[in-house]
Amino acid sequence: MKEIILFSTLSFILILLGVFHFTGFLSFGPKIDIEPVTTEEKLSLIKVQIEAMAAQKQDLARKRDEIQTIQNELEVEKRVVEENRQNLEQILARIEESKKELDEKELERINKLAKLYDSMKPDKAAPIASALNINLLVEIITRMKEKNAAKLMGALPPALSAEISRKLGRRDKD
Repeated sequence: MKEIILFSTLSFILILLGVFHFTGFLSFGPKIDIEPVTTEEKLSLIKVQIEAMAAQKQDLARKRDEIQTIQNELEVEKRVVEENRQNLEQILARIEESKKELDEKELERINKLAKLYDSMKPDKAAPIASALNINLLVEIITRMKEKNAAKLMGALPPALSAEISRKLGRRDKD
């Protein structure tokens, strides 16, 4: 019986504490003061949020337009660069053709000079040859008949013959 009385008393105390808690006379834990929010305040908060979202939307639209403009400019620049690259390749091809033609003409002139010096007597050709650019003279001598080239080298001043020999020796190694 003591147990029933104890159980009943405990139940009564718990019920009483629950009633005091729900009515506000008794609270457990930290007390938080919450002020009731009116509908007008809620509406004004929502309006502020909507305005902020609209501003963000405008900012995003502006940034998207800027990005699109930059992409369009980049595409134009890519086309210009590609056109310039193609033009440069065409110019380079023309330069190569011109260089090849010039090289062929230069080779033809050197061959004619070599035949001319081949047909001259060495003592008459030596003073003329010694006045030429040494690189041109080397090219001429390499295209002459070996016998005539040797006679011309013998008729040239020794210092010039030595320099031509050095250049011919280096040329064979290259």
